[in-house]
Amino acid sequence: MVRIPAGATTFLRVESIIQCFSLESLSVTDLCVGFEQGLVTNAGKLPVRYLHKVREVVVESRLLSQQDIERAVRVLPAGTK
Repeated sequence: MVRIPAGATTFLRVESIIQCFSLESLSVTDLCVGFEQGLVTNAGKLPVRYLHKVREVVVESRLLSQQDIERAVRVLPAGTK
């Protein structure tokens, strides 16, 4: 389990804990259109150092299918090891 240090998410309006049991593939084009139309907004950005940790968890997941792992890994930054 990867733990995010206390206070690391203070830039977010609401802090939440996410457990991912399935992954939904989202069209990047649809996402961009949503941003342009004001239908999609973001509350903050997770620093890259945490995205590396998210990637590690996804790669080691026993809940996600191999296809879902591969999709997620394509959009997450490569590890720094």
